[in-house]
Amino acid sequence: MADQSAMSEVKLFPDVPRHVPLNWSMIADRFDTYIMDEKNGVRFTDKEGFHRFGAFVEDGGHELITFGGIILGKILRGESAANYLPTLGTYFSLENAIFMNHPGNRREEYWYLMLVNCYAFEIIRKSHPSTPDYVNMMKQSLETLLRIAKANNYDFNDQGFDFAAEAPFTNKDSYRQPDTIGAYSYLMLVGYEQFKDSKYLNEAVKAMGYYQSFKNNPWYEIPSGAMACQAAAKLNSMGFSFDLAKIIGFTFDSEQGPMHTGKWGDAEVNGLMRGWRGYSREEASQTAYSLESFILLPFLLPVVSYVSKDIGRLIAKYALHAAVNGRLFFGDLLSPEAQSRPELPPDVPYETLHCDKSGQKPYAFGDFHTHKSVYGGALTLWWAALVEPSGQPFILKLNLSKTDFLNPGKPAFYLFYNPMAEPKEVTLNENTTLYDVYEQGYVSSGTIVIPAGDVKIICEMAKK
Repeated sequence: MADQSAMSEVKLFPDVPRHVPLNWSMIADRFDTYIMDEKNGVRFTDKEGFHRFGAFVEDGGHELITFGGIILGKILRGESAANYLPTLGTYFSLENAIFMNHPGNRREEYWYLMLVNCYAFEIIRKSHPSTPDYVNMMKQSLETLLRIAKANNYDFNDQGFDFAAEAPFTNKDSYRQPDTIGAYSYLMLVGYEQFKDSKYLNEAVKAMGYYQSFKNNPWYEIPSGAMACQAAAKLNSMGFSFDLAKIIGFTFDSEQGPMHTGKWGDAEVNGLMRGWRGYSREEASQTAYSLESFILLPFLLPVVSYVSKDIGRLIAKYALHAAVNGRLFFGDLLSPEAQSRPELPPDVPYETLHCDKSGQKPYAFGDFHTHKSVYGGALTLWWAALVEPSGQPFILKLNLSKTDFLNPGKPAFYLFYNPMAEPKEVTLNENTTLYDVYEQGYVSSGTIVIPAGDVKIICEMAKK
């Protein structure tokens, strides 16, 4: 089902979710307040004076996947992250010539390698676009990724790369990660946008061709597929012709891929995402993860600007349901019996949601010895920058530009989707000039009417 038929699964979601969407700004505010308070043990300063964040509420370790998600989220919300930027450089490995999730690692799984470099690149581009040291770290990382891809003949069907051995490694076949070729295409496009070197564009095109050619869904971890969606949309806007319905379908696939549909007990789980394919098929179908459930939307929303209205409507419907059903990761929205650590603060989401555990459907818990995921919660900062209320309970104001990382400087475009059976009015900022993209005309007042079951894209510009 890794094609247009997977896209149709979103059509089967109920028109209107059971609950109204969460207030993601409030969710992000309380997350940020909790993690920034040093007495809670998430934020700490190491012996060299660098600011770190633990990956979990119960764990004082630190990773770039956590640091990068938090700092980029703060930047997207318009906050200054200047005090934290020197820490970014400590995650760059001089020995490996690339950003690593853990400083000092000589091995890295492919999906981690791609995602943490994505985070690092965007922090640099938004905060230090012309600072030689940071730009050089980005350039070296791109060259290392390119070297790995060529050495592997563009086959990422392994678990990761061993820099000491200069070779891929795979501990178990179930850990193979072929979908990371899609994330590699995205990172090469970032390199092209930053350095305007055609070799990076050529790499992106070649890699996307391999990604598109998979007969079966190559999904291992959703961040790779999420990045591939944005990369394919960007390439198509440049005149290439990749099958976006198939590529988006890899992410909306509930049979071979990551997406959940339907209900667990009485709770709707439409749009939540499985963790990774390394589980058995049965185990993967029973679990959803917070980071994986939150990370697709930021990369997928910008795609709406480059696809047909029909595909845009499906993405909008997915976004609505994900914005509602993400509630299941937060302890204050669950009964004490339906979670593993009800005594922990609800400000940080649970890492995992299980279909049926301890007699509860669903049941929120963690992985291994931890429960509350800071690296997953970091994405709530992103969502707060993207998902706004509109004044209508089930209509969201979705920002299509904020995370369009491959088109920096893009004007503010917003997506509105009306799932109701009757038209609805939404009032926008009257001090701006509004342009209706689908109608190809300016809006004469600050109020727009969204037809029943339909979408609008509005470009919002400051009045001259």
